Formats: sequence, C-alpha cells, structure tokens
Amino acid sequence: MITFAYLAISGLVFLLLYPALAWLVTSWLSNPYYSHGFVIPPVAALLAWRQWSHLRAEPRRGETWIGLGLTATSLAAIVWAMRWQNYVAVWLAVVALLIGILLYLEGWSRLRHWLFPLLFLGLMVPLPFIDRLSPWFESLTARWATALARLAGIAAAQQGGEIALPGTTIVVGAPRIALSAWHPFTTLHCRLRRYYTTQVDFLQFHR
Repeated sequence: MITFAYLAISGLVFLLLYPALAWLVTSWLSNPYYSHGFVIPPVAALLAWRQWSHLRAEPRRGETWIGLGLTATSLAAIVWAMRWQNYVAVWLAVVALLIGILLYLEGWSRLRHWLFPLLFLGLMVPLPFIDRLSPWFESLTARWATALARLAGIAAAQQGGEIALPGTTIVVGAPRIALSAWHPFTTLHCRLRRYYTTQVDFLQFHR
C-alpha cells in the first residue's frame, strides 16, 4: 500500500512539475554556474541509499498533522509558483514537499536519516542572485590564490579578479571557478555537521 502511494505521488508530481523540470534541465545546460546540477540528484540518491539500512531499522510512525500541514503548505507554494512561473520557488518548495510527505508517511525517526540528502538537493536549484555575486566570488578566489602564491615565495599581486605574477597575469574570469570553490566548502560543511550530529546521537545512546 505504501509503495503504491509513493508511485502515485511520484506520477502526479512529475505531471505537475514537467514545465519546471524542463526549465531546470535547460538551466543546467545553459548556466555555467549550475552545470553541476546533473550530479546533485545521483549524489543525493547515493547518500540516501547509504542510510537505507538505518532507515529500515526504525519503526514507521507517521507524523500525521505536522507532515500533512507541511505537505499541504508546500503544494500550495508549488501551485502558486507554477502559476507565476517562478521555478526557483517551485523547486525549493519541492524539497519541502518531499520532507513533508516522508514525515507524513514515515515519521521523524525515519525522515532524519534522509534529511541531509533531501536538503542536499537544494544545491541543484539555480539561484537568481548567483550571477550578481560573480565578481565577489572571482575576487575572493583571486585573493586566496595570491595569498597561497606569496606563502610559496612567489611575488604575486591581486587586483580584483586578476593575479599579477612575474612575467604573466592570470585572470579569474571563468564563471565556474569561484562557484566551484564555494560548493565544496558548502558540501564539506554539511557533511561535517552530519558527522557531528551522528556522533552526538551515538554518545547520547550509550550514556
């Protein structure tokens, strides 16, 4: 019965989100800041699969009212955002919808094992302000590279997104460079938080 419910929900969500899905794939193909988007869902699925045995060990206790409320709110947000073709809001609401559905059908004891993979999906959504932050990312990357070069004993000077080296100048201009430097730090931060939470739960369990 639960399997049929998940299949039915998946089919309905796919039909509802088809225009948003087409926009998402087009954004991944055309926006160099988010060409990594194709990798995010498989990685999230892998992270969820790694937690499968822990999830199966937990009893199914659906959080009826909280899960239903979050699901209904997320669906309302998706319908509103689809009406105005605000696909960024659509996909952020989809993440909340998935959390609400799992909370309603499975309960918090199971959802907590998949919460990180679900939130990880948010990294695939093209955010509109990233383009505006490009100069800042480029300057930050150039500053780090210049500092490392000086530590290595290389005479380097930084001006904006340019690094002046003896006999040459490096321009940090590729849109992907700065953002690629940012995402690993974000991912590492999330993984460390996940590890820390797991260790705290382990210590509390064995007290």
